[in-house]
Amino acid sequence: MLRAAYRLSHYNQVQTAALLGLSRNVTRTRLIKIGERAVNKRRPTENVQGERLMRLSI
Repeated sequence: MLRAAYRLSHYNQVQTAALLGLSRNVTRTRLIKIGERAVNKRRPTENVQGERLMRLSI
């Protein structure tokens, strides 16, 4: 049912959550659990900023 709602809402988590009466966080967690979303693991902010500065200067 979650997959169908996710596709019906054009892969929009907020719309899927509203359609099912769930919070976005619960919807996101369940989508990750069933393999519809990848886990977003961010890198530490310091490294990202340093890389951006280096890319811009090249």
